[in-house]
Amino acid sequence: MELLFRRGQSDDALGRPKFDLWAKFEITPEEEDLILKYRMRQAILAEGDPRRDFFRALRYALLLTIAVVIFCEATQMYPHIIALFTIGAFIGGTYIIYHQIREEIRVSDILDGRPFACRSVVTLMAKEETVKQMALAFRHLLEAMKDWGGTEIVEITPEHPPTLKLVEPRDAAA
Repeated sequence: MELLFRRGQSDDALGRPKFDLWAKFEITPEEEDLILKYRMRQAILAEGDPRRDFFRALRYALLLTIAVVIFCEATQMYPHIIALFTIGAFIGGTYIIYHQIREEIRVSDILDGRPFACRSVVTLMAKEETVKQMALAFRHLLEAMKDWGGTEIVEITPEHPPTLKLVEPRDAAA
């Protein structure tokens, strides 16, 4: 598995700098098979605040819906068409906006490539470090999935950190 990063910088409409980061996992066919076998694409790698993100998406979708209603009223559409556009703008807008602003990172996001944008380069570097830590944890998870089903012994003594020993059946192949 490899972790790809692409960094960029642009200016927003007000001329303020905006920093961009794009991250993606490049995986082998064997790793892809493990992800499919254990249905890991929707697994969460980094928790966000889904409740906060959902309510932010609702607020933005409400603004979008108001704009759609104003446009529909200005064009003098039939009331039932206005109602359909209003419902569609609110529900569809909420869904799309939520997936654009959510901070939660799923395996599928990084497998497909996910962009991140911040106003501060320090915040973006922290996000990059978070993605690196996620990649390391995900790599360990892939290794564990390869040999799932064995027995492990973890020795814990006061003077030494825990060590891991794998116990294999006597008839296991060498």
